[in-house]
Amino acid sequence: MSNIASISLADSLAPRFEQANRDAINGCGLSDVLYTDRYSDAVDEIISRLPKEQQTEAYTIAREHGDYATSEEREAAHERIAENGDCPLTGIEPDYCPCGRHL
Repeated sequence: MSNIASISLADSLAPRFEQANRDAINGCGLSDVLYTDRYSDAVDEIISRLPKEQQTEAYTIAREHGDYATSEEREAAHERIAENGDCPLTGIEPDYCPCGRHL
């Protein structure tokens, strides 16, 4: 058996999820909401390209490398943010939000 064939799903996805995590951190402006949205969107894109039978395991692996939230979890978080009157982009109170939309 070749080395390529013996690479596990976790081993093949880990570098991609780690890069997605770094990219999300670098572009989140210290907002946990924005970080989770960015990381989760990247994970969803990566996993959408996998065969269906590997996707459940891949989501478990993604959670080991970053703060992955399902689309339903993200939607619920954004609903809570809207109810609180916080910034829909960052989830931060408008008086403290650095996004520049709250003048």
